[in-house]
Amino acid sequence: MLRTKSVRNLITGIAIAALTFVSLVPAMNVNAAEMTTTSVTPMAATASATAKATTKAATASTSATNELVTALENHETTIRLTSGSIKYTASNENTDQVAAQVGNYLAAVLNDNPQLFYAKSSGVSFSMNRSNKTVATITPNYTMTASEAARATAKMDKAAKRIENKVSSNLTTKQKAKRVNDLLKASMTYKKNVSNCQTAYGALVQKRGVCQAYAMAYEYIMRDLGVKTTYQLNSDGSHIWNKVYSGGAWHHVDVTWNDTARTSQYFWTNSHEM
Repeated sequence: MLRTKSVRNLITGIAIAALTFVSLVPAMNVNAAEMTTTSVTPMAATASATAKATTKAATASTSATNELVTALENHETTIRLTSGSIKYTASNENTDQVAAQVGNYLAAVLNDNPQLFYAKSSGVSFSMNRSNKTVATITPNYTMTASEAARATAKMDKAAKRIENKVSSNLTTKQKAKRVNDLLKASMTYKKNVSNCQTAYGALVQKRGVCQAYAMAYEYIMRDLGVKTTYQLNSDGSHIWNKVYSGGAWHHVDVTWNDTARTSQYFWTNSHEM
Protein backbone atom coordinates (compact mmCIF):
# COMPACT_ATOMS: atom_id res chain seq x y z
CA MET A 1 0.00 0.00 0.00
CA LEU A 2 1.09 3.61 -0.41
CA ARG A 3 1.23 4.24 3.29
CA THR A 4 1.12 1.67 6.07
CA LYS A 5 -0.69 3.03 9.08
CA SER A 6 1.02 2.50 12.42
CA VAL A 7 -2.15 1.11 13.91
CA ARG A 8 -1.18 -2.34 15.06
CA ASN A 9 -2.04 -1.64 18.72
CA LEU A 10 -4.68 -4.36 18.41
CA ILE A 11 -6.68 -5.55 21.37
CA THR A 12 -4.24 -7.58 23.46
CA GLY A 13 -3.83 -11.05 22.05
CA ILE A 14 -6.85 -10.33 19.83
CA ALA A 15 -8.80 -12.69 22.09
CA ILE A 16 -11.94 -10.85 21.06
CA ALA A 17 -15.46 -11.81 22.03
CA ALA A 18 -17.33 -9.48 19.68
CA LEU A 19 -20.24 -9.81 17.26
CA THR A 20 -19.92 -8.90 13.61
CA PHE A 21 -22.41 -6.66 11.83
CA VAL A 22 -23.76 -9.71 10.04
CA SER A 23 -24.04 -13.24 11.30
CA LEU A 24 -22.15 -15.84 9.38
CA VAL A 25 -23.08 -19.29 8.11
CA PRO A 26 -20.92 -21.58 5.98
CA ALA A 27 -21.07 -23.50 2.75
CA MET A 28 -18.74 -26.47 3.21
CA ASN A 29 -16.70 -28.56 0.82
CA VAL A 30 -14.65 -31.40 2.29
CA ASN A 31 -11.31 -31.82 0.50
CA ALA A 32 -9.68 -34.39 2.79
CA ALA A 33 -10.24 -36.08 6.12
CA GLU A 34 -8.30 -33.50 8.11
CA MET A 35 -8.80 -30.43 5.92
CA THR A 36 -12.06 -28.67 5.20
CA THR A 37 -12.50 -25.63 2.99
CA THR A 38 -15.27 -23.42 4.33
CA SER A 39 -16.79 -20.31 2.80
CA VAL A 40 -18.23 -17.62 5.06
CA THR A 41 -21.34 -15.97 3.63
CA PRO A 42 -23.59 -13.30 5.17
CA MET A 43 -27.02 -13.73 6.72
CA ALA A 44 -29.59 -11.16 7.85
CA ALA A 45 -28.18 -8.83 10.51
CA THR A 46 -30.68 -9.38 13.30
CA ALA A 47 -30.28 -10.01 17.00
CA SER A 48 -31.70 -13.51 16.63
CA ALA A 49 -29.34 -14.22 13.75
CA THR A 50 -26.26 -13.17 15.70
CA ALA A 51 -27.42 -15.16 18.71
CA LYS A 52 -27.89 -18.18 16.45
CA ALA A 53 -24.34 -17.94 15.17
CA THR A 54 -22.37 -17.34 18.39
CA THR A 55 -20.89 -14.48 20.38
CA LYS A 56 -17.44 -16.07 20.30
CA ALA A 57 -14.57 -15.27 18.00
CA ALA A 58 -11.62 -17.33 16.97
CA THR A 59 -8.32 -16.20 18.52
CA ALA A 60 -4.75 -15.66 17.39
CA SER A 61 -1.54 -14.28 18.85
CA THR A 62 -0.70 -10.64 18.25
CA SER A 63 2.15 -11.67 15.93
CA ALA A 64 -0.18 -13.88 13.87
CA THR A 65 -2.77 -11.11 13.68
CA ASN A 66 -0.14 -8.58 12.61
CA GLU A 67 1.00 -11.02 9.92
CA LEU A 68 -2.59 -11.33 8.70
CA VAL A 69 -2.94 -7.53 8.59
CA THR A 70 0.29 -7.21 6.60
CA ALA A 71 -0.89 -9.87 4.15
CA LEU A 72 -4.18 -8.04 3.64
CA GLU A 73 -2.34 -4.74 3.19
CA ASN A 74 -0.26 -6.47 0.50
CA HIS A 75 -3.44 -7.79 -1.12
CA GLU A 76 -2.30 -11.42 -0.93
CA THR A 77 -4.74 -13.87 -2.48
CA THR A 78 -3.91 -16.86 -0.27
CA ILE A 79 -2.72 -16.31 3.29
CA ARG A 80 -0.92 -18.96 5.33
CA LEU A 81 0.25 -17.65 8.70
CA THR A 82 3.83 -18.54 9.66
CA SER A 83 4.05 -16.83 13.07
CA GLY A 84 1.05 -18.59 14.60
CA SER A 85 -2.43 -19.91 13.95
CA ILE A 86 -6.01 -18.78 14.14
CA LYS A 87 -7.70 -21.09 16.62
CA TYR A 88 -11.40 -21.88 16.91
CA THR A 89 -13.21 -23.65 19.74
CA ALA A 90 -16.38 -24.86 18.03
CA SER A 91 -16.84 -28.54 17.25
CA ASN A 92 -15.43 -29.61 13.89
CA GLU A 93 -18.82 -31.09 13.08
CA ASN A 94 -20.56 -27.78 13.76
CA THR A 95 -19.15 -25.98 10.74
CA ASP A 96 -21.54 -23.04 10.95
CA GLN A 97 -20.15 -22.25 14.41
CA VAL A 98 -16.58 -22.58 13.13
CA ALA A 99 -17.36 -20.20 10.26
CA ALA A 100 -19.01 -17.75 12.67
CA GLN A 101 -16.01 -17.76 14.99
CA VAL A 102 -13.55 -17.22 12.15
CA GLY A 103 -15.78 -14.56 10.63
CA ASN A 104 -16.06 -12.75 13.97
CA TYR A 105 -12.29 -12.79 14.36
CA LEU A 106 -11.79 -11.39 10.85
CA ALA A 107 -14.44 -8.71 11.45
CA ALA A 108 -12.68 -7.68 14.67
CA VAL A 109 -9.35 -7.42 12.83
CA LEU A 110 -10.90 -5.30 10.07
CA ASN A 111 -12.70 -3.06 12.55
CA ASP A 112 -9.40 -2.47 14.33
CA ASN A 113 -7.60 -1.71 11.07
CA PRO A 114 -9.63 0.85 9.09
CA GLN A 115 -6.93 1.00 6.40
CA LEU A 116 -8.21 -2.42 5.24
CA PHE A 117 -11.47 -0.91 3.96
CA TYR A 118 -11.21 -2.96 0.75
CA ALA A 119 -11.33 -6.32 2.58
CA LYS A 120 -14.45 -8.06 3.89
CA SER A 121 -15.06 -10.54 6.70
CA SER A 122 -17.86 -12.23 4.73
CA GLY A 123 -17.41 -14.28 1.59
CA VAL A 124 -14.03 -15.44 2.88
CA SER A 125 -12.84 -19.00 2.24
CA PHE A 126 -10.56 -20.76 4.70
CA SER A 127 -9.21 -24.24 5.28
CA MET A 128 -9.60 -25.96 8.63
CA ASN A 129 -7.04 -28.27 10.15
CA ARG A 130 -9.49 -30.44 12.04
CA SER A 131 -6.84 -32.26 14.07
CA ASN A 132 -5.80 -29.18 16.07
CA LYS A 133 -8.73 -26.83 15.38
CA THR A 134 -6.76 -24.19 13.53
CA VAL A 135 -7.20 -22.28 10.28
CA ALA A 136 -4.55 -23.39 7.82
CA THR A 137 -5.14 -20.90 5.01
CA ILE A 138 -7.39 -17.94 4.26
CA THR A 139 -8.57 -16.76 0.85
CA PRO A 140 -9.63 -13.13 1.42
CA ASN A 141 -12.58 -11.37 -0.16
CA TYR A 142 -11.48 -8.02 -1.58
CA THR A 143 -13.86 -5.40 -2.95
CA MET A 144 -11.08 -3.81 -5.04
CA THR A 145 -8.09 -4.95 -7.03
CA ALA A 146 -4.64 -4.18 -5.60
CA SER A 147 -4.20 -1.18 -7.91
CA GLU A 148 -7.69 0.12 -7.15
CA ALA A 149 -7.04 -0.23 -3.41
CA ALA A 150 -3.75 1.65 -3.73
CA ARG A 151 -5.42 4.56 -5.52
CA ALA A 152 -8.29 4.58 -3.03
CA THR A 153 -5.86 4.56 -0.10
CA ALA A 154 -4.05 7.57 -1.54
CA LYS A 155 -7.37 9.43 -1.78
CA MET A 156 -8.32 8.46 1.77
CA ASP A 157 -4.94 9.50 3.19
CA LYS A 158 -5.27 12.87 1.47
CA ALA A 159 -8.77 13.37 2.87
CA ALA A 160 -7.64 12.31 6.35
CA LYS A 161 -4.68 14.67 6.21
CA ARG A 162 -6.99 17.61 5.47
CA ILE A 163 -8.72 16.94 8.78
CA GLU A 164 -5.51 16.18 10.68
CA ASN A 165 -4.00 19.49 9.55
CA LYS A 166 -6.81 21.27 11.39
CA VAL A 167 -5.90 19.61 14.70
CA SER A 168 -3.14 21.42 16.58
CA SER A 169 -0.42 19.25 18.10
CA ASN A 170 -0.59 21.46 21.22
CA LEU A 171 -4.07 20.23 22.12
CA THR A 172 -4.69 17.75 24.91
CA THR A 173 -5.92 14.26 24.04
CA LYS A 174 -9.47 15.22 24.96
CA GLN A 175 -9.27 18.40 22.87
CA LYS A 176 -7.95 16.45 19.88
CA ALA A 177 -10.75 13.92 20.31
CA LYS A 178 -13.35 16.68 20.37
CA ARG A 179 -11.84 18.49 17.40
CA VAL A 180 -11.88 15.37 15.22
CA ASN A 181 -15.42 14.57 16.41
CA ASP A 182 -16.57 18.02 15.32
CA LEU A 183 -14.71 17.97 12.00
CA LEU A 184 -16.20 14.60 11.04
CA LYS A 185 -19.66 15.82 12.03
CA ALA A 186 -19.22 18.85 9.77
CA SER A 187 -17.95 16.89 6.79
CA MET A 188 -20.10 13.73 6.87
CA THR A 189 -23.72 12.86 6.19
CA TYR A 190 -25.39 9.79 7.66
CA LYS A 191 -26.51 7.68 4.72
CA LYS A 192 -27.07 3.97 4.24
CA ASN A 193 -27.51 1.73 1.22
CA VAL A 194 -24.75 3.50 -0.71
CA SER A 195 -21.33 2.24 -1.78
CA ASN A 196 -18.65 2.02 0.91
CA CYS A 197 -21.15 3.13 3.54
CA GLN A 198 -19.43 1.03 6.24
CA THR A 199 -15.83 2.05 5.60
CA ALA A 200 -13.40 4.80 6.44
CA TYR A 201 -13.04 5.39 2.71
CA GLY A 202 -16.76 6.06 2.41
CA ALA A 203 -16.62 8.48 5.32
CA LEU A 204 -13.51 10.42 4.34
CA VAL A 205 -13.63 10.40 0.52
CA GLN A 206 -17.34 10.09 -0.24
CA LYS A 207 -18.28 11.86 3.02
CA ARG A 208 -21.21 9.62 3.77
CA GLY A 209 -21.96 6.39 5.56
CA VAL A 210 -23.45 4.66 8.59
CA CYS A 211 -22.12 4.27 12.11
CA GLN A 212 -19.34 1.94 11.06
CA ALA A 213 -18.01 4.50 8.58
CA TYR A 214 -18.00 7.21 11.24
CA ALA A 215 -16.20 4.95 13.71
CA MET A 216 -13.64 3.66 11.22
CA ALA A 217 -12.80 7.17 10.01
CA TYR A 218 -12.50 8.47 13.57
CA GLU A 219 -10.20 5.59 14.54
CA TYR A 220 -8.10 6.09 11.40
CA ILE A 221 -7.53 9.78 12.04
CA MET A 222 -7.04 9.59 15.81
CA ARG A 223 -4.39 6.92 15.48
CA ASP A 224 -2.63 9.02 12.85
CA LEU A 225 -2.56 11.77 15.47
CA GLY A 226 -0.90 9.38 17.92
CA VAL A 227 -3.93 8.84 20.14
CA LYS A 228 -4.79 5.33 21.32
CA THR A 229 -8.26 4.69 19.92
CA THR A 230 -10.35 1.59 19.32
CA TYR A 231 -13.94 0.63 18.57
CA GLN A 232 -16.86 -0.68 20.61
CA LEU A 233 -19.84 -2.76 19.52
CA ASN A 234 -23.16 -2.99 21.31
CA SER A 235 -24.45 -6.37 22.47
CA ASP A 236 -26.22 -7.38 19.25
CA GLY A 237 -23.68 -5.94 16.83
CA SER A 238 -26.07 -3.35 15.41
CA HIS A 239 -24.12 -0.22 16.39
CA ILE A 240 -20.46 0.75 16.65
CA TRP A 241 -18.67 3.75 18.16
CA ASN A 242 -15.21 4.59 19.49
CA LYS A 243 -13.26 4.62 22.71
CA VAL A 244 -10.29 6.90 23.33
CA TYR A 245 -7.66 6.15 25.98
CA SER A 246 -6.56 9.05 28.14
CA GLY A 247 -5.59 9.52 31.76
CA GLY A 248 -5.56 5.80 32.47
CA ALA A 249 -9.15 5.28 31.32
CA TRP A 250 -11.22 4.67 28.20
CA HIS A 251 -13.69 7.38 27.16
CA HIS A 252 -16.60 6.74 24.78
CA VAL A 253 -17.07 8.87 21.66
CA ASP A 254 -20.07 8.25 19.40
CA VAL A 255 -19.61 10.54 16.41
CA THR A 256 -22.66 9.06 14.68
CA TRP A 257 -25.08 9.94 17.44
CA ASN A 258 -23.43 13.31 18.01
CA ASP A 259 -23.94 14.10 14.32
CA THR A 260 -27.45 12.74 13.78
CA ALA A 261 -28.76 14.17 17.06
CA ARG A 262 -26.86 17.44 16.56
CA THR A 263 -25.37 17.23 20.03
CA SER A 264 -22.15 16.59 21.95
CA GLN A 265 -23.94 14.47 24.54
CA TYR A 266 -22.19 11.31 23.38
CA PHE A 267 -18.66 12.67 23.63
CA TRP A 268 -16.22 11.60 26.35
CA THR A 269 -18.65 9.59 28.44
CA ASN A 270 -17.67 6.86 30.92
CA SER A 271 -20.29 4.51 29.53
CA HIS A 272 -22.57 4.33 26.54
CA GLU A 273 -26.05 3.01 27.19
CA MET A 274 -27.71 1.37 24.20
